[in-house]
Amino acid sequence: MNAALALIAEGELVFSLRKVARRAGVSPAAPYHHFADRETLLAAVAAEGFRALDQAIADATRAKRSPQTVLRARIETYVRFSLEHYAHYSVMFASDLNMTRHEELGTVARLSLEGLRRAIASMDPSASPGELARRTGLAWALAHGAVELTRKEMLAPTMNVSVDEVAREVGAAIVTIASGE
Repeated sequence: MNAALALIAEGELVFSLRKVARRAGVSPAAPYHHFADRETLLAAVAAEGFRALDQAIADATRAKRSPQTVLRARIETYVRFSLEHYAHYSVMFASDLNMTRHEELGTVARLSLEGLRRAIASMDPSASPGELARRTGLAWALAHGAVELTRKEMLAPTMNVSVDEVAREVGAAIVTIASGE
């Protein structure tokens, strides 16, 4: 998986398992002992990314007490993780990965989104399921969009802010969305 991540980090999103094998310095058949095809390898990389993200969020929120500080830490961690581990992140949200075909990926992706939904629900326990879904979707879209715009150097440079400032501002905005204000 490290060889695939290295290729992705270099901007190479379309590659064969043979190329991954060359990069890893193993025989061309070696990756096939672990992965049926390129998509299976990418699904494993994406699942690993979701698990690492969720662990980073758990670490960041462990000592937090109020729903606001938990949600804010969660979002700030999401933004920072996504920018620091962009190779994983780009695969985690690759539109061509079939979450139904790759059950483990579908499970960890759903659990990650469910964690966000629970954090938002704790801000306003009286929110209806529909309102909760709306707030969760808006929060995710805002965080995801901030990551993409920052990564493409379209957000931070034009606003003259650091990645940490982007993470803090996005976290604050999502706390506001989650509270229903």
